[in-house]
Amino acid sequence: MTGKKKFKVRFSHILLLTLGVAFTLVAAYWQWQRYTSPDGSVQNLGYAIQWPIFGGFLVFFYLKVRDYENDRLNEDESSQELEQLEEENSEKKGKKKVTTVSSEWMPSPVNTDIEAYNEKFAPRRRKDRHDGDD
Repeated sequence: MTGKKKFKVRFSHILLLTLGVAFTLVAAYWQWQRYTSPDGSVQNLGYAIQWPIFGGFLVFFYLKVRDYENDRLNEDESSQELEQLEEENSEKKGKKKVTTVSSEWMPSPVNTDIEAYNEKFAPRRRKDRHDGDD
């Protein structure tokens, strides 16, 4: 078994995350300045509190995506290992791997005669048309 694969953290990811968090902190500071000014309102205070929460969400989102990618990479690796073990096991037992399904096992296609089908429901259609004339 090989080691677990890890999601590659790239410089561009860190740069974008840092810029996003920095933007939210600058926006929070700006809203705080507006709140403390004579024209400030409680709405500015709300925004000053919200912006850092948005920055925290960016970090949380990035960490969750990283975890999901690590899980996906490890699942892919473990499924490949399972396939390899199944092949080795089938080779030891001398069994062939089934790749196609025999036509004997497949159901035969139903061949319905459209004319017979239409005639079967013709009385009902006539009745429905007649009832709709009221």
